[in-house]
Amino acid sequence: MEINNLLPVFQTDWQDYIKAMPSGITSYIGFGIIWFYISLVQKPQKLGRKVAKVMCIPIGVYLLVYLACVGVFGNMVTSNLVYPVVELAKEAELPGGIFERFESLFFVVWVMAIFNTTAMAFDIAVYALNMLFKKVDKHKFVFALAPIIFIISMTPHNTESVRLFATGLSYFAFSFSLLTLILFAIAIKVKGVKGNG
Repeated sequence: MEINNLLPVFQTDWQDYIKAMPSGITSYIGFGIIWFYISLVQKPQKLGRKVAKVMCIPIGVYLLVYLACVGVFGNMVTSNLVYPVVELAKEAELPGGIFERFESLFFVVWVMAIFNTTAMAFDIAVYALNMLFKKVDKHKFVFALAPIIFIISMTPHNTESVRLFATGLSYFAFSFSLLTLILFAIAIKVKGVKGNG
């Protein structure tokens, strides 16, 4: 990593920051999952502060990974790489040549993270449907949604279609999370629920 690759800082025009926001915001769409799991918490006092602290973890990790990519490859190379984090994992080496193929460990962690995110989204879908249709057994939703999810996941056939599908899905998920927040706020106002901080 070279510090000179990170310089100069704050030279980007504010309009470019606004243009880059949609692609950056989609990295944080997982926060919508929290709103559904809040209903399962026994003592929701001061939950907002705890959630805010927990959300600082992915923000900090993303910031460190971003700085590492730019510090290793430079600004121009990083912007032209399709998956700069994968390339960064290929460049990583442990002293003494103990573990030369670091990207294999990176892919294990990455697959586990993707699996957990997908499992939580699937769980939220079943949980939301179960709240709407209380008399229907939860297992029926699981068996009904599983083939639909499989067919949708097999739809993209190449890297470009995967990228377009992921972008569209990210925008949909962000819009859905925002809509959920607005509906929850309206429901809280209508029911007259008072927060405890």
